[in-house]
Amino acid sequence: MRVAASVSGAVLLALVASAAWAGDTRKPVDPHCQDPLEVPLIPIDNPNDERIRLDADQSVISKDADGYQVLELNGQVRAVSGQQAIQTDKGRYTKRDENFEVDGNLVYQTPDLQILGTRGLFNLNTHLGQIDAGEFRFFESTGHGTARQAELEPDSIIVLHEGSYTTCPKRKIDWLLRFSRLTLDREEGIGVGRNVWLSFKGVPFMYTPFIRFPIDDRRRTGLLTPSYRYSTESGGELAVPVYLNLAPNYDLTLTPVNMTGRGFLIGSQFRYLIPHGSGTLDLDYLPKDEVRKGERHRFEWSHHSQLTPNLQAEIDFHRVSDDHFLEELGDSLSAASLTYLPQRASLIFSGGQWTGSATVQSYQTIDNTIPESSRPYQMLPNISVGSRSPLREGSLNLSVSGQYINFQRDGRVSGGRLRLQPKVSLPLRWTAFQLDSSLTWDHTQYWLDSLATGARQPSRTVPTLAIDGRVFLERDFSWNQHGLRQTLEPRLFYLNRPYRDQSALPVFDSGEIDLNYSQLFAENRYNGGDRLGDTEQVTIGAASAIVSQNTGRELGRVQLGQIYYLQDRRVTLPGIVETTDSTSALAGDARIELSDEILVKSDMLWDPSIDRFEKGNVSLQFHPGERQILNVSYRYHWKELGQTDLSLLWPLTPKLHLLGRWNRSTRNNRDLETLLGLEYDTCCWKFQILKRRFVNSSEDSISAQTQTNKTWFFELQLKGLTSFGNRIDTVLENGILGYQK
Repeated sequence: MRVAASVSGAVLLALVASAAWAGDTRKPVDPHCQDPLEVPLIPIDNPNDERIRLDADQSVISKDADGYQVLELNGQVRAVSGQQAIQTDKGRYTKRDENFEVDGNLVYQTPDLQILGTRGLFNLNTHLGQIDAGEFRFFESTGHGTARQAELEPDSIIVLHEGSYTTCPKRKIDWLLRFSRLTLDREEGIGVGRNVWLSFKGVPFMYTPFIRFPIDDRRRTGLLTPSYRYSTESGGELAVPVYLNLAPNYDLTLTPVNMTGRGFLIGSQFRYLIPHGSGTLDLDYLPKDEVRKGERHRFEWSHHSQLTPNLQAEIDFHRVSDDHFLEELGDSLSAASLTYLPQRASLIFSGGQWTGSATVQSYQTIDNTIPESSRPYQMLPNISVGSRSPLREGSLNLSVSGQYINFQRDGRVSGGRLRLQPKVSLPLRWTAFQLDSSLTWDHTQYWLDSLATGARQPSRTVPTLAIDGRVFLERDFSWNQHGLRQTLEPRLFYLNRPYRDQSALPVFDSGEIDLNYSQLFAENRYNGGDRLGDTEQVTIGAASAIVSQNTGRELGRVQLGQIYYLQDRRVTLPGIVETTDSTSALAGDARIELSDEILVKSDMLWDPSIDRFEKGNVSLQFHPGERQILNVSYRYHWKELGQTDLSLLWPLTPKLHLLGRWNRSTRNNRDLETLLGLEYDTCCWKFQILKRRFVNSSEDSISAQTQTNKTWFFELQLKGLTSFGNRIDTVLENGILGYQK
């Protein structure tokens, strides 16, 4: 059993200096959570005018002992310079030093801040000053507080003495930060507090002599929110992430993790922006695992760059030290259930009529139950080129594509495969009819090694004729006083490819396609390039949609089709017998919006040869409002699986939500994943508690010995005080369709 807690800055506040990614990711302030302005904003007619402007209901001009002008102002006194403004009942302006002394109902205003006080002294030239303050508030957030005194210092710095800060509305202040001194650096976006007490629900529970926290979302170096969890395998795990804002175009996050049962792990993520490109490097390193008795690591590199206007480069590389790393040290069910990790680098060209790519690709197999004979080949390299003339309706169009792949795998047949596919097509278009015809000549040549017997340079040449016709019909009608349009798209597809004996050809990357409606119109029943299925067939299909005439929104679509074979198929994969069925399974799908709140989606395959559904999926989502979601689905495959999936996010009260998921295998009568939790969300804090139970194995490998993981999550967020971990939100986004934090 694993128990995990992501502790917000409320508990480990003394350690936290929050950092945010580049760009403003803040959500708009909820108007229900922001207190209305008690004092109206001071109007500024010309914010670009930096000259000092004074006005009042009454004014008396005199001179001091040195002959400098002095203004005594009374009644609705205002001083404005640029975007800074002061309003009070009484003021005294001295021309000699440009000091402005105010008394009574003072309002100090900048574009992002308002301070209310009783008295103050300002220098209208330097914008420095001092306010005997009562309250302050930020306009772009819900942050506000009180202070005995506020000092306006250079570089947009405000120092507050003996006060408090919170993001809760005044009517219900649930958490409060009390300080002896708080420095707000608005240019850097940082707040620094001294001698700080933090209270929650009126109970002081933490003191720190120093705290540093963000007042906006800019990136900055500092500690991110620490997290703690406990598992029976790894013991207690304390992670303290450190964010390093190294330069405007790259940064680094280091995450030391102390695991009492395994040892000390260091995690890192390096992100970079270079001219015309970007990428991310992730490395987790455990020098010595006390359980596995050895070094363990994980490395990932993702990169994309635009080298020229026509040339791109991509890298996607993943590697772990052992098969159990993601299962034991990863954080997600999806990562734990992976079987292969890709290792790929590509150059991609696109310009004019030509496209091309050069790729080297390999995989790391991390599921040791997969036999060596079933593991994928390395492609060293995979080179593809293609050319296509501009489509000219009513005229013959010529295109050609070519691909060479060198397949390598220890202990198995390896070698190169060259495939050339010149194609002639004739597209015809009318108002309500479309006819596309094509003739493709497909030639494949092999150069094989590691063969005990058989030809080392087998080849295959096969022509393919395809004719695809569609009709587009529509009619307007009304239902329940709504103007609607129904479309009907019958489709007829003819495919002819003669038989060629391919039993002597190797199988590097071919497999049967997963049949669905769109695949009914595919030109090959196999993926990859080692098998070209012989056939003479006709596919009959139709699609119909209902569209709103007013909005153009598609309210529903249904598609259904079937293949009719005019001859038996003789080309197969090794170990598969020839197929003699005269028809394919009936394939269809539907998407229907029963109302604005209810969406139904379904797809299915009905096999007439066995008189049953071969596979299917049906789902319903009820989404009547914000943070109101109910999902129900069922997945079925008569050979492999049956799964029910129920998930919800539902309000029990306006602030309290129920979270849940129940994913169950009906084939094995076992739960695959269960989630149950509560979320209490207010204007200024949120608490989540969640219990999760899941298995790592895929459904077809579940047995009585399959390991079950149990995890408890607890998370408290004091909004606006510090950033917080997203572990619970990530789990919920993966488990509840439509969930948003």
